[in-house]
Amino acid sequence: MPLSVYVCSLMPSFGFWDVGEMQTVPYIFGIAHPTGFPTFVLLAGAFAHIIGIGNVAWRMNLFSALAVATSAWMLFAALLEVKVLPIASLSAVLVFAFTQAVWFHATRADVHDLVLCFEALAFLFVIRWRVRGRVRDLIFGCFAVGLALATHPVAVWTLPGLLLLALTGTRRLPMRAIPAAIGALVAPLLLYCYVPLRSAEVSALRLDPTVALGLPPGQPFWDYAHTSGSLGSLIWFLSGAQFSPGRAMFAIFAPSHIAYALVHGGLFVLHQLNIVAAIAVIISVFALLVGEPLLAIGSLLAGGLGLPFTFAYLIEADKKSYLLFALWTLAFVLGLSSARLHRVPKWATSTVILLLAVGLFWANRGIFNERNDLRAPTYVRYVLSETPKDAIVVAPWVLATPIAYCLYVEHRCGNRLLVTAKLHRATFAAIRRLTVRPIYEVKDHKPMPIVKEIR
Repeated sequence: MPLSVYVCSLMPSFGFWDVGEMQTVPYIFGIAHPTGFPTFVLLAGAFAHIIGIGNVAWRMNLFSALAVATSAWMLFAALLEVKVLPIASLSAVLVFAFTQAVWFHATRADVHDLVLCFEALAFLFVIRWRVRGRVRDLIFGCFAVGLALATHPVAVWTLPGLLLLALTGTRRLPMRAIPAAIGALVAPLLLYCYVPLRSAEVSALRLDPTVALGLPPGQPFWDYAHTSGSLGSLIWFLSGAQFSPGRAMFAIFAPSHIAYALVHGGLFVLHQLNIVAAIAVIISVFALLVGEPLLAIGSLLAGGLGLPFTFAYLIEADKKSYLLFALWTLAFVLGLSSARLHRVPKWATSTVILLLAVGLFWANRGIFNERNDLRAPTYVRYVLSETPKDAIVVAPWVLATPIAYCLYVEHRCGNRLLVTAKLHRATFAAIRRLTVRPIYEVKDHKPMPIVKEIR
């Protein structure tokens, strides 16, 4: 059911910001902004080339919808593992699936949707290890965590909670399984080798058209940071140093900021679930803390440990994308508590959760309007109408991603070239030395950008 709803509300075309980039880079097998997100690039790129339905942007949006819907299915499977009734499990899944942040992110290409999928997969296998005691489940769980980390480093915050869940069950971990588990965790990280290897190939084949303008290699989309150029550039890229994550990392050690993050995290949950559902989640958390404290703490830690980092990472404009797994774990706790409230009939708790899901669906039904979002195509048509076919278009990254999609994926920008940068005097001089083509700069403005020729 969640997948059918997501498909009916998908963005029909390409978008701005990260959405436009993640609809472009995987299809051309380029290099995304730090830290590269190689698992997403490779899987989404292969998916877009194999699936021949719709335009490429829509296929990328569909890929993300599938990732979120799969994470919802894993929530259902995890609840069944801990003996929750199917109807209660399904109701908890629908509560998760129809929260505003989850549903909205499922309608567009987003790296965090695939991260959520792998985090949910890891959680499911850890729960299976606790219930069944099969070492292979624990190893598969470690492999899923590795895939999550190879998609986005934000998955690192799930590790302490998952480790607590793995070590506090009734099953004892055999020492001989530890090397295999560590190997399964580390192996997917080799996917980051894609970044310098692809950079070297792009450079050798001169696939990045901006190099012909005299600009140094390392422009966005094709060869971001030119990581094959030096070890320093590779370290800078993989560490995400451009966005200064170190400052936010220290926030997890500051008591004042932890309190700040908890308050804002609580407000986020309240906004996502409405007051009635939020009260139900709070009751569920306390009920589970009393009945199965280690399972409750491990689950909440897996989804919530990243809160201080999220709210300290000021450069991130879309903080909701970092909190998807927190909503997933809360839905798990909500579903699990329905089977642990011994004095309340299970049919009653299942009915309440199902009604909460119906209420969330109705409250967020406006997300269906995403299928009519054509702002980026309208913007690109305007830019193309304001520039000649042989123009060099200079645009900041946030405005360049839709143009890059049309240029590199759909090849419908004529003979134009795109430079993703601010037009500093040095940049202009470097371009002008090698070409006499007209140069146009695009600046953000409402309702339409300013497109001006630079002479």
